[in-house]
Amino acid sequence: MALQLCLTLMQNGISVPDEIAVGGYDGNPDIAHFQPFLTSVAYNYLKTGAEAVCQLHEKISSECRL
Repeated sequence: MALQLCLTLMQNGISVPDEIAVGGYDGNPDIAHFQPFLTSVAYNYLKTGAEAVCQLHEKISSECRL
């Protein structure tokens, strides 16, 4: 969505990032070829989910095997 937003802004005469800053949240590899560069954060949902389950298990049983 951030990439499409940048394209739409530029098509409407708004300079990215001079007039507005845009950032992404999914680490989309398509942005590597985009000018100007777009900042995006990749998030590891599997690891975060496993850590959440481990923390819950620790609270219940006082042990964790991850």
